Amino acid sequence: MEEEQSEFRYWDELLPDVLGLIFTSLPIQELLTVIPCVCKSWSKVVTGPHCWQYIDLDERSCRRLSHQLDRMLRMLITRSNGSLRSLHVSGLQNDSTFSFITENVGSLQVLRLPRSLISDSIVKQTAQRLSTVTFLDLSYCHKIGAQAIEAIGKHCKHLVVLCRNMYSPDSAGKVEAEDEANAIASTMPRLKQLEFAFVVSALNEFSTSSLAVHSLCI
Repeated sequence: MEEEQSEFRYWDELLPDVLGLIFTSLPIQELLTVIPCVCKSWSKVVTGPHCWQYIDLDERSCRRLSHQLDRMLRMLITRSNGSLRSLHVSGLQNDSTFSFITENVGSLQVLRLPRSLISDSIVKQTAQRLSTVTFLDLSYCHKIGAQAIEAIGKHCKHLVVLCRNMYSPDSAGKVEAEDEANAIASTMPRLKQLEFAFVVSALNEFSTSSLAVHSLCI
């Protein structure tokens, strides 16, 4: 009986990194509202970096939290304390939030920001802060174009996966698609996977480039 008791460990005595690993399997709403109320040690874990190395706010969550998305995202990134490895959030509403992200993610490897309202200018200003990123998803971000893509290619030398899916463009959009294809081909030679759903004519830019792409989806 004593041996069984010695092997039993109370949850509040688990190491913070172990608790953080367990807690990351819970919905984010429970992490923010339920877990902190259980005990002081659990509250300390969820307010520290152990639970926030991977932040995943899918499109449904972002729509539900749209009125407080910016504030919550800044809070979670601050809690990560520079340890954030992966961020997935849909529909950023402004350049300010994107700039804040790039200022606080020195270890980021995966960045997924589909349907975000970010501009060429802010991407050009901050791309050098994303040098550790290996996976980038900027699908349906219609305010950015070839200039942003080129800046990313110049500064994100470890990038191996790029997702840049867009809606079917008009005649002006076809020119922009070809410009983006050219920017990808000239600045991202290490890409291994590329999702570039624009127009078939853009394929010409890739066929003559030195891209090391193993998987190409157009």
